[in-house]
Amino acid sequence: MLRLCWRPAFFVLIFIVLASCSGAGGCSGCAGCGITPLPAGFPQASVIPNAASVRVTRPGLDFISANIGTVAGDALGTTGGVITFNVPASSSNLTIATALICQSPNTTQCVADINIGGAKLHVDSIASANGPNMEPAIEITGTIPVKIADIPVGVQVFGATLCTIDVEVGSGACGSVDYAPVPVTAILPIIAVPSVIGMMIGARIGAHLLTILKASVIRRLVIGILLFAGLRTLLKGLGIWI
Repeated sequence: MLRLCWRPAFFVLIFIVLASCSGAGGCSGCAGCGITPLPAGFPQASVIPNAASVRVTRPGLDFISANIGTVAGDALGTTGGVITFNVPASSSNLTIATALICQSPNTTQCVADINIGGAKLHVDSIASANGPNMEPAIEITGTIPVKIADIPVGVQVFGATLCTIDVEVGSGACGSVDYAPVPVTAILPIIAVPSVIGMMIGARIGAHLLTILKASVIRRLVIGILLFAGLRTLLKGLGIWI
């Protein structure tokens, strides 16, 4: 069962490799151009220990844009690229009345279907001056198909519920709602991308380990990793570990 834990990592690795090789024209991908070293080498002042650098060209970003929905759906383990989200209960003050949203829904109500696999997204890079904290970032814009078949909204006046309105979110006729494109915009700092991927992979691995290992074994693993990390940090501080 443990080998299944590496599926997200495999998806991410293959995705990056294909993206970097998607620029068949010129020397922007893996089309027989090989690896060309930087003329002056990599600036030592910009070196970050234990880090990797990946340069993705415009064709690579276009490849990511065209396939990010499918890859994200597979990585999340969705069925047909669709994930569900339960709309939480809430209320809204309408001055003379109060709207009570999803207060006591049944199993078919207040469930949003989000078609990650059908997302149409565009990925672009942002210069450092335009990032959230002045750092380079990736901007994701586009639409994600979403539908909600039934959201019960109760209308309450002076503490008494007058009626309940069933609201549908999507396109099409009442009773047969279909997906509607919902615009989305996200800006991810470059430093956050590997962190998010690492958390996703680590969570999947940890969840599988909990099902096949005893708690005492996991405790020893955690203690061993912490001891190794602490020892490594100490040796680096002493200049022994380079």
